[in-house]
Amino acid sequence: MSFIVGCSNAVNLSKKISELTNVPLAKIEVKSFPDKELYVRMEDKLEDEDVVVIQTGYPNQNNALMELFLTLDAIKDMEPKKVSLVLAYMPYSKQDKRFKDGEAVSTGTILKLIKSFRINKIAAINLHFAKGENEFDFFNIDIRNINAGPLIAKYVKEKYGSFVTILPGKGSSHLLSEGEVVYLETRRSEYKVSGKDYFGESNVETNDLKNVDGRNVLVLDDMINTGGTMAKACELVRKNGANKVISACVHGLFVGDAIQKLESAKVDEIISTDTVESKFSKVSVAPLIAEEVGRL
Repeated sequence: MSFIVGCSNAVNLSKKISELTNVPLAKIEVKSFPDKELYVRMEDKLEDEDVVVIQTGYPNQNNALMELFLTLDAIKDMEPKKVSLVLAYMPYSKQDKRFKDGEAVSTGTILKLIKSFRINKIAAINLHFAKGENEFDFFNIDIRNINAGPLIAKYVKEKYGSFVTILPGKGSSHLLSEGEVVYLETRRSEYKVSGKDYFGESNVETNDLKNVDGRNVLVLDDMINTGGTMAKACELVRKNGANKVISACVHGLFVGDAIQKLESAKVDEIISTDTVESKFSKVSVAPLIAEEVGRL
């Protein structure tokens, strides 16, 4: 028998996946003490069982990770047959390499901690550092990266008909390769505060966007964080005569005033998936994960 274990941030997503796969949800108790430390207890017996743990790392990514680690450790001690992990959104995925001496490679740190719990396989939706839908080895860990871009494109096509897709640079080409695609070049600005280097929001380089005039345009990225880059791209598309401007991403973090920035850019619709739940989660990745659960 198999079980799905849905962590707190992924409760609703785990229920959808359980219904699609007919794999039961294991009972888990998670509570917070007055000092904000977490308590985790698995209520079902998982000895010799196949277990799939599902978590998404936003909001409250530090708490989400600590809950995940406690959950994985509790499951490991119950001696299951196999444990697989699905990260709908992986936090700390922006730094997968060391740019300056002394920096922590946060992506590697998180994955090495996960590996310590004897995870058999990891699957994730649109890892920020991964290019394409594939299986790869990272820090000696087998990971499968799953692309939700086509699901968003399907939603847009069903609602708006034909459209042009704008992607932020050719590094994002893996998000969507079918249909008419235009790449915008982005460049992240650098600035100094008290002698220290910082990176600001990405600037959008002007491209020839004549083919968006009078067209419906999907501006697609893997995530919307503070919304600055997405808003600038949407403004550029609007100035070049687009009919409908749809702002979309897989992971909608919408930090700070991100929504206000997008609304000021006069987008017609904001779309994200349920890797991070919000009122803009109009596309569910549950079918993608359900399909993957059968392979894990």
